[in-house]
Amino acid sequence: MRIGDSFSCCDQKSSIKVNGVTVMENAGNYDDGLDLADGSLITVGGFDDPFSPLLPAYGDDHERYNLVPQIALGDTIIKVDSLNPDATDNIFLEVFHVSGIARVTTVPEPSSLLLLGLGLAAAGRTLRGKKRAA
Repeated sequence: MRIGDSFSCCDQKSSIKVNGVTVMENAGNYDDGLDLADGSLITVGGFDDPFSPLLPAYGDDHERYNLVPQIALGDTIIKVDSLNPDATDNIFLEVFHVSGIARVTTVPEPSSLLLLGLGLAAAGRTLRGKKRAA
């Protein structure tokens, strides 16, 4: 997961929980800006940023997190909660890159089975009627 946050400067920070587990208490580092005056108001985890470690220090946050340990096989929901107690930071974007193998199974609808049954019954009657006529 990558986040985008604004006002990410000067020790402003948010916490992030994924499926009830706190993965970050220091989201909001301004590592994308060259200095505090330029580029530090908005920062986003990039594709080439390293993953932030679990519960990193403020300076080690890169706004990119590996959520594999927080997701179990068969999960259908990823619940993300963020909190900024002093309202100085703003997480405005959460991007997920998910990959895996999906299995799709199809089950005929009851109406399709009913139509098939009616068609077979009609065909059977037609054949039975032709045999009696002969």
